Amino acid sequence: MRHIGRALAGTPGCRRRRDARRGVLPHRLPGRHGGTHDDKGSVAATAGSVRRPRCRKSTCCGSNCRVACTAVDRERSARQLRLIGETVDITKALGVEVWLRGGWAMDFFIGEVTRDHEDIDWFAWAEDAAALTEALMRSGWQPVPGPPSGQQVDFAKEGVESSFALLDRDRYGRVVVAGGPWVGELWPEGMLAGSVGGVGAVRCRIISTGAQIEIKRMTPVWVPGRPRRTKDAEDIARLEAALRA
Repeated sequence: MRHIGRALAGTPGCRRRRDARRGVLPHRLPGRHGGTHDDKGSVAATAGSVRRPRCRKSTCCGSNCRVACTAVDRERSARQLRLIGETVDITKALGVEVWLRGGWAMDFFIGEVTRDHEDIDWFAWAEDAAALTEALMRSGWQPVPGPPSGQQVDFAKEGVESSFALLDRDRYGRVVVAGGPWVGELWPEGMLAGSVGGVGAVRCRIISTGAQIEIKRMTPVWVPGRPRRTKDAEDIARLEAALRA
């Protein structure tokens, strides 16, 4: 059985965009039509950046930690959070499902912003890509270069990048990569079984926590030459601590 591992070589932010142009696939994933979204509330941005002592514990879980784990740019995080809420509203109006993946999926599971995020990562069904693209562009999002359009669609607004990795199902009903060099590769089983998470008043479906951990832990194995990142190790520790809490 093929596995999605080879499709997990993407990296966040500008580095991911550069890698994508060289044919590197994104990382991480959503569920099938029929799910629902919770209502979004408004989020006020807090200007400025706050730097706090760095947590030295090997396992840390957001508010359960005595000090914040990282310096967080509150203004940027608030802007990203507001745009996540906007995207949820857009997809609800379309009747389209999306799921957060990556760092924001972690924070929505924990329930607070634990670190800075370079961008916003999502999963969506390939069959919804055209309608989603049209609706996002009407709301001021602009397409940006990225991987093949059948594999992922990327947008930018207010200095925030937002990427949607596209999904399909194989003949057995399993979730697979929709397009690009790794078309048909499997995503981890149960990836789409995540719950609705939230930060503040913003609520959104997220990929399963087990899948988040598996992807962060196994990507260097699945993708030869991909180094283990300190950020991923810290995210795994936060997620595992949250599961134990």
